[in-house]
Amino acid sequence: MNLQTMTDQFDWLSILTYPATAIGGGLVGGLLLLAIQTFLKKGITHEFDKSMQSLKQNHEKTLADIRHEYDKRLSSFNADIAKEVDKETRDFQRKIHDFSLYSTKKHEIYPELFKQLYSLQYNISYVEKYSQSGSLLDKTSQILKYLESIGFTLNESTKKGLDMAFDTIKDDKNKLREKLKYIIKMDLLFQLRIRYSSVEVLFQSNMIYMSDEVSKKILDFLELLSLSIVNQTLSGIGNEIISTNDYAYKGIYDDMDKGIKEVKDLLKNELSIGYYEG
Repeated sequence: MNLQTMTDQFDWLSILTYPATAIGGGLVGGLLLLAIQTFLKKGITHEFDKSMQSLKQNHEKTLADIRHEYDKRLSSFNADIAKEVDKETRDFQRKIHDFSLYSTKKHEIYPELFKQLYSLQYNISYVEKYSQSGSLLDKTSQILKYLESIGFTLNESTKKGLDMAFDTIKDDKNKLREKLKYIIKMDLLFQLRIRYSSVEVLFQSNMIYMSDEVSKKILDFLELLSLSIVNQTLSGIGNEIISTNDYAYKGIYDDMDKGIKEVKDLLKNELSIGYYEG
């Protein structure tokens, strides 16, 4: 029963009260009035209780709907948060993994690259000092043994050239010395060019693991080594463009000594701090 029905019943109560009072005037009228009032009050109470129960049910349903929607949205929010956390965790783990690989690779490459650079620089300097020395060994076997002790093995054509020189120029010691030095130096320079190419390939194939500063420093140093080999080759074949007295020729060895030290210090510094360019 709605509010309008309750109002209508209240109106009937008022209407019926007057006739009953007028007609009865006594006990019968009073009893009739009481019966009518009781009946109407019970109806009103029933309808009120019914309305309140309906209101309570609607309220509980509304609260249940709100709770359900809240739980649904909270669940979705938590799922989104979990996905984002998982994404960030995976990304962080990937970066840690990448850095570990990067650092490990760098610790493998830097020592090997420096070893080859230092060896190449040392051998280039040695060949130059050898070409300027006046020492002379008595036969091919002695020369080969000496060169092998410092890491060089002459090819077969060079060995034959040495034997021929000993046989044909043995009476002129000075001429023999110059001829032997020339033959040996050309072979050694050829080997240096091969070693240079090997170091260059190692450098180029691993530049991705190097910092920009290291890459530039090593590239500059490689240019010095290349220039030295070219200069020695030209001077060895008697090219007058390069003079062994020129500062550009002699000064390059001081630059090489300085350069290898700078490379060493830079590599050590990066390895010690775990350098990483992200």
